[in-house]
Amino acid sequence: MLLASIRFKIVLWHMLILSLALFIFGMVLYHNLSLKIADDTDDVLRSRAKGIEESIETYWEAERIEIAEGVTKSHFTKEDNINFIRIARRWVGEKINDPDLINIVVRIFDAHGNPIASTRNIPTEHLNPRIFYDVKKGADHFEMAYLVVNETPSSFRIFTTPVMENKRLSYVVQVASPLSQLNAVLRNLGFSLLFLLPLTVILTGLSGIFLVQLTLRPVDQMIETIHQITAENLKLRLTIPGTKDEIDALAQTFNQMIARLDEAFTSQRQFMEDISHELKTPLSVLKGELEVTLKRIRSTQEYETTLHSSLEEVNHLAGIVENLLTLARFDAKTTTLQEAPLDLNLLIKDTVEAIQVLAVQKSITLQFNSAHTVDIFAGGYAAHDAAGMIGSCPHS
Repeated sequence: MLLASIRFKIVLWHMLILSLALFIFGMVLYHNLSLKIADDTDDVLRSRAKGIEESIETYWEAERIEIAEGVTKSHFTKEDNINFIRIARRWVGEKINDPDLINIVVRIFDAHGNPIASTRNIPTEHLNPRIFYDVKKGADHFEMAYLVVNETPSSFRIFTTPVMENKRLSYVVQVASPLSQLNAVLRNLGFSLLFLLPLTVILTGLSGIFLVQLTLRPVDQMIETIHQITAENLKLRLTIPGTKDEIDALAQTFNQMIARLDEAFTSQRQFMEDISHELKTPLSVLKGELEVTLKRIRSTQEYETTLHSSLEEVNHLAGIVENLLTLARFDAKTTTLQEAPLDLNLLIKDTVEAIQVLAVQKSITLQFNSAHTVDIFAGGYAAHDAAGMIGSCPHS
């Protein structure tokens, strides 16, 4: 019963849709944050590499000024220059504890990809041939790789940039940032999403149950009222919540339906009463004539008169039954009503003749006199003025 209830279905669908939306939101957030962190890391590495290049150039210019006297300019190229190698190593030694480089590994390679200096204890290795091929053409290179720093392998984001001199590769600067902290941030975000998203769905589901109960409370009241409505209690109506929503419209529609049913039941009761009344008169007449006839022996003519009168009443009953069938066809809308004028005098005359037998039993004489013809129509309008009189007097 609970699983089939509309409350359970609403809350379940709400939780499923919310779970899907939060899952997509979490995936997009995680993906965008990882891209943002990667972009920021690349920008930092690019900036650090540019700063390192400028700083080394400053050292080199200072060194060149000191030894510039009597030396030709061609001796101051950095490619395969022992003085530059010494300057690069001196720069690394002085900057190894620089706060800006504390979390960054810096390595300097010569124009042939051989290592010159490094800010961390990294095993000596030549520049990767694939990377060296790119930088030799003057292109920067990003990659993800593992480096063994202080005998501990770690994941790094590595940026390698060439330093060109007279359109020739002079040396290579490589900077690497560990990804442990970045991975920790993403890992913490992932754990937070895995914990917070289900918790959010559960709390939302609980609040959804409360809201559904609050929303469907008028429906519960309607159901309770509907159980009290029976064929004998069709005057009872649902309470209109007044919320101007679908539930309010449902209550109003149901009340209108109950009103139509009440009207139909009332009409049916009235119809049954009318049938009883219509059948009672000819049956009473028929019974009265037979009782009068049976009180004593009658002549053949009197018996014949009684039988003719009884036959008229039987035909009257048959006509009533036929009329009832006609009314049933009208209700079922299987036939259409054909309007025709009705002579009211004939109707009254037939009625007087029908109850004449009952009047005789009570010593009452009935007479009907009509001066004019009276026609009536389905609309209830009289076609002519009329004057008629029914009179009665007791037997002397």
